[in-house]
Order: sequence, then C-alpha cells, then structure tokens
Amino acid sequence: MKKNVLSLMLLSMMVVSLFSCSKDEEDFDVQVGIIGEWTLESAETTFGGKTLQEYVEETGANEEEREYLEEINLSGFELAARLNFQEQGLLVIQESGSDTNGSWSAEKQTLTVTEGDHTVEYKVKSLSDTKAVLSYEDPTGVYGNFTIKTMLTLTK
Repeated sequence: MKKNVLSLMLLSMMVVSLFSCSKDEEDFDVQVGIIGEWTLESAETTFGGKTLQEYVEETGANEEEREYLEEINLSGFELAARLNFQEQGLLVIQESGSDTNGSWSAEKQTLTVTEGDHTVEYKVKSLSDTKAVLSYEDPTGVYGNFTIKTMLTLTK
C-alpha cells in the first residue's frame, strides 16, 4: 500500500512539473509590438562575464583598449538615443541631434537591426507596450578570447 501511494505521489509530481514548465519563448509578437518610438534607457555589456571595470582592472588594458571597450560597452548607441521602429521595416535612429536611417525585421523572438553595412540580431527577452529588453551575444570575441554580451532596455 505504501508503495502504491509513493508511486502515485511520484507520478503526480512528474505530471505537475511537466505541465507547469514555462515555454522557452513567450507569446508576444515582436513584429507588431516593436513598432513605435523607443528610448534607450540602459545598455549593460559584459566581457567574458565581467563588467567593463572588472575586465579593465583584471587585464590592465591600456588607454586605447579602454576607449575601444567603452565604445562596445554602449553597444553602438548613446544612452537616451531614440529608435523609431516604423512599419515596412524602416528604422530611424536619433542620436546627438542627427538622424540615421536603417532597417529592421522580426521573426519569432529575434529582432534584426541593420544600419549601413552593420547588422545585429537581438534576442527579444521581453516586450510590453512600454518596455522592451533585448540581448545580443557576440561569441566571436571581436576583442579578446571571450564572449561579449549586451542587454538593452528600451522604454516608450
């Protein structure tokens, strides 16, 4: 009897855990939800899992290397930049009083942004009417032998 109760409890826990697991991909439509004007609120970049400051201190990067890493740290955008995702895939980036045109496309939870000859694929981590969180991972280690990861937070 104890064995049957134990088996039943184990089976119940397995069924509950099977059906309570969350989906890997949330149910939101990037193609529709991203349209509009967004402001870059934050850009957090890690270099091999370390912040810029930690990496610079650990490696003793020289001035030129620091400047390059600081550029990467802002992910190519300045904070408070405005990104206007328009229908038909047009993107207008407003920084420092000037506009730059680009393009965008979305498929599932991937947002592809192109500016000139530079294309970046962002994973859309979350998307609501007022906030979007995008992540980018550069596994090639453009600078050094590590992965560069960036998390952008945009608000409407």
